[in-house]
Amino acid sequence: MEISFGAGHFAAADGGASGPLHTAIRHHHRSPTAQTAQTAQTWCLTLLTNSVVTWTTEYYGLAIAQMHAEAAQSTTNSSHTTPRPTART
Repeated sequence: MEISFGAGHFAAADGGASGPLHTAIRHHHRSPTAQTAQTAQTWCLTLLTNSVVTWTTEYYGLAIAQMHAEAAQSTTNSSHTTPRPTART
């Protein structure tokens, strides 16, 4: 049995279940245990991703604050060595 939706790649010519459509159907009809395990894995990956994003954001914030502080200190220190512009008369 062949199912054709125009492109012809949704089912194998010999009637075997392969291709993206059948993969989606198999994925939809997984057992509740497999779905629960997949949901738990998805939540773990979400938690990991959120943790990495939060840590990176905080780290960059601290690094930028440090660079601003160093730049302000550098500006304060360099004002003593920079010649003042002289007024022309």
